[in-house]
Amino acid sequence: EEPPAEESRCDCILRLFGFVFPRSVLLVKEGKHDKEALFDRAVKGVHRKLWALRVASYVLLVVGLALVFGPIAELLSFLPFVDALLRNVFLIVAMALAAVLQATVLAVSWVYHHPEVLGGVLAGCGSLFCLKSAVRSEC
Repeated sequence: EEPPAEESRCDCILRLFGFVFPRSVLLVKEGKHDKEALFDRAVKGVHRKLWALRVASYVLLVVGLALVFGPIAELLSFLPFVDALLRNVFLIVAMALAAVLQATVLAVSWVYHHPEVLGGVLAGCGSLFCLKSAVRSEC
């Protein structure tokens, strides 16, 4: 008789949080439906929710950064005609910084969830670097 296999940490987490991370997908819809159509509709729903979360996170980043820049604008508000201009400039800076931060977070998370692409990206960047250094050494 074999000793019982040691339970992995992932299995333990899945067993504990099985209601959050289901192992299978259950799609139920009233009436007769094609399974491909049900799956496509579910994927579109997930994509809609994903984009809604991305937009909400961008808006929250802009609001948070605007709140961070608010005291700076308030300190400089004693200057006439500059108060409204500074608030608008800080809002534009907050929007641009939020876009950069969100793009960075999305890129890092995408690479984390698709590690196979990271090797290709690193190989491509490395070959470009070697090619660039080889061209410079010939000149």
